[in-house]
Amino acid sequence: MTSSPEAAARRAVVGRALLILAALGAAGAAGAGIAQLASAADDHLIYDAWRAFGLVVFAGLFALVAWRPTAYPGVLELAFLHKLGLALVAWSQLETADGAWLTLILDGLLALGLLVAYVLLGCHRAWKRAKPADAVADSPAARLGRKSSGKSPRKSSGTEPATLEATKPMPDPSGRGDRPTSTGSTSGSGTSARPNTADGGSGDSQGPSDSQGPSDSQGPGGIPRPPRSSR
Repeated sequence: MTSSPEAAARRAVVGRALLILAALGAAGAAGAGIAQLASAADDHLIYDAWRAFGLVVFAGLFALVAWRPTAYPGVLELAFLHKLGLALVAWSQLETADGAWLTLILDGLLALGLLVAYVLLGCHRAWKRAKPADAVADSPAARLGRKSSGKSPRKSSGTEPATLEATKPMPDPSGRGDRPTSTGSTSGSGTSARPNTADGGSGDSQGPSDSQGPSDSQGPGGIPRPPRSSR
C-alpha cells in the first residue's frame, strides 16, 4: 500500500499516541497496585504483587515499541494476545466473577488499541529488518572497516589466464633449452631484450662455456685448420 509522506506521518503519530496512552495507563495501574501492597491481605499479597509488577513490564514494553516500532519483533503481538485472552476470559465469566465487566472493558479496549497501533505503525516489518548474515555484513563495525580500507572484494578477471600463458617457457630454436618470456621489458613489447654483438652474432644469452662459436683457425672439434694461401 503506497501513500503520501504526509499520510504516513499522520498514521505514525496516531499509532505512537495510542502506545503512549497504553504505557501511561499501565504505569498508572502499576503505581496504584504497588501502593496497595502495604494493605493487601496475606492470601492475596503474592497475586497483587505479581499483577502490579507485571503492569510495570507492560508499561516499559509499550514505551519501547512507541519509540522504535520496527525494532522489537513479537513484542506487540504477545501483548495483544495477552490482553485479548484476558478480555475473552472476563467475557465468559461475566455472571460469576467479580470485576469481570471492568476487566472486559479495560483489557478489550487495550487490545483494540494495540491492534490499531500495530497496523498504523507497520510493526510487522520488524520481522523483515535483517537476517543474521546480513546484519553482520551491515553492522557499523563492518561498514567502518570497509570505509577505512577503501578496498572492494577482489574479483577475478579474464586477463589472468592470458598472463599465466605469457609467462610459460618457450622453446629455444637453437636447441639450448627453454627460455622464459618476459612481460615487463623496458620497451613494452613483451619480448626480452637481446644484447647487440659487434661481429653480427645471434645475440642470444649463452653460458661461459659456449659464449663464442668456433673461430676461423679451428675446424670442427677444435682441430687446427691449415693456413690459407694468399694469391
